[in-house]
Amino acid sequence: MKTAQHAEGAREVDTAGLSKRLESRRDILQARSLANVLVVLRRRLGELQGGVHTHEDLQHFRKVLDDIDERWRDAEGTFAGRLASADPKTAGLCSRLFNECYDMLEAMQHTAAEMPAELMDMHRRLTALEAQLAKMQADPDHTLGEVLPLQQQLDEIDAERLSKGGSFASCAEADLPGEHVCNEVLNHCYELLGGCVRSAEDISPEMKDVYDRLRGAKNALRKLMGKRHHTVEDLRHWQGVLEKTDAEQVDGVFCGNLEKGIIPHGQAAAAKLLDECYDLVEKLADTAEDMPPEMRAIHGQLEQYRHELEGMLRRQRSLEEVKAMQEKLDAIDDERQAHAGIFAHHAAQQGRAPPGQAVCSALLNHNYRILHDLYADLAAVEAAEQ
Repeated sequence: MKTAQHAEGAREVDTAGLSKRLESRRDILQARSLANVLVVLRRRLGELQGGVHTHEDLQHFRKVLDDIDERWRDAEGTFAGRLASADPKTAGLCSRLFNECYDMLEAMQHTAAEMPAELMDMHRRLTALEAQLAKMQADPDHTLGEVLPLQQQLDEIDAERLSKGGSFASCAEADLPGEHVCNEVLNHCYELLGGCVRSAEDISPEMKDVYDRLRGAKNALRKLMGKRHHTVEDLRHWQGVLEKTDAEQVDGVFCGNLEKGIIPHGQAAAAKLLDECYDLVEKLADTAEDMPPEMRAIHGQLEQYRHELEGMLRRQRSLEEVKAMQEKLDAIDDERQAHAGIFAHHAAQQGRAPPGQAVCSALLNHNYRILHDLYADLAAVEAAEQ
């Protein structure tokens, strides 16, 4: 019996100790990875120092170092803390390499050349793509259809570069100021692109409207999470959007036919977004506030106009009716714009919008979209008659 008890006890695992060892090992690997990054940066800066370089080259590397600084260094400017406790020798090496890289950047400020206009335009194109890709990578709900056009632009730039013998400029002059930083930004764009492609949702064209609607709802609800005020009407509005989208499912399929085997790509991604939105509504319900009377009156007007506009979509309507409805919406919007974008400005405190601002904005935009569709229908009828 004792032997059995001893054997049983030997199988018990010290999970707390194992977790600490794994964390320590992870910190050691991070310290060594950071040291490798800094060694590569120092080598690239050394290559740049020995040739022609521009202010844009230096700005690019300064941004890389600033990102490392913000993520890893402490208030005293050293790589102490977790990195030092895990691997003091490597943390000390990181501090030395980091300071050397900054010193090299400062020394090169005095010898930086001006970038030619042609390369300046290319640099602007590349940095704009870099910003778009970085923003997309931060959005967990981006789609493959949004990524591919950016990939096409990068491929066109790279193909153009290769057709000129590896130069971004039309004249293949050696060490042209700006070539180095354009190459660096292009490489970084492809790194970001790889991450975006790996995490992108594959949404078919048939599913795009549903997916975009749910993504818009999720973004709006997440903004409400970060705001001081939100109301029951805010939640009721988005709950209605979600329920309407939910009702479009037939046998669990959006925009398809399960019996016929027509199931467009993106079903799981849309269902996941729908669940996330319902969870956000549930979390927000606990902190919802009452809407002040003035804002409630505006909300009531906008709801009434929404019902009237949706009724117009289902019947014959004249141009005069549509214009009359536009005048009503414009009156509310003009009043809002006259008071810094706030609907019920009398209820606002110190220039801050009162509870209900978000849902009224959403309703107003929704009404204008219906109005746009009504004008488009009238224009189509008129064109058909001619």
